[in-house]
This record gives sequence, C-alpha cells and structure tokens, in this order.
Amino acid sequence: MPLEDYLMPNENIRYQSDFDVMYGNKEYTVVLTDIRLILYSRRGLFFKSDDVVTEAIRDIQGIKLQRNRRDIQKFIS
Repeated sequence: MPLEDYLMPNENIRYQSDFDVMYGNKEYTVVLTDIRLILYSRRGLFFKSDDVVTEAIRDIQGIKLQRNRRDIQKFIS
C-alpha cells in the first residue's frame, strides 16, 4: 500500500525525508504530518509489505538523531 493509505482523514504530509533513518535496526523514511510522526518503509523483493511506526506529535517529548560513518541517521529514544 502507498503511504497515503495510512493517513487519517484530513491528515496532511508536512515533511518527508530524502534520507533514511535507523530505528530498531531497520531503515525508515521519516514522514511528518500535522498529527503524527510516521516512520515508513517498504520491505521485500518479491512480496512487498509495509513497515509503519507512528507516534502522535502531542506525545513526543524529544527526538535525538545520531549520524554514523555511512551518514545514516539513527533515532535514539
């Protein structure tokens, strides 16, 4: 399913990263909407599946990113 299928009614994408971040040893694209922070990834070579992690913006108290040698961002909670 495309990312838009995971959006709630009247939810608008405000930002979508052009880089990947690591979260739980998996790579995700960061999507920020007016309601939620979404980590989105499309996985699989032949059988595609979506991996989606969401958090309501009002529940986020802080975000910390760490860069590694390959210049991949990593979420630290």
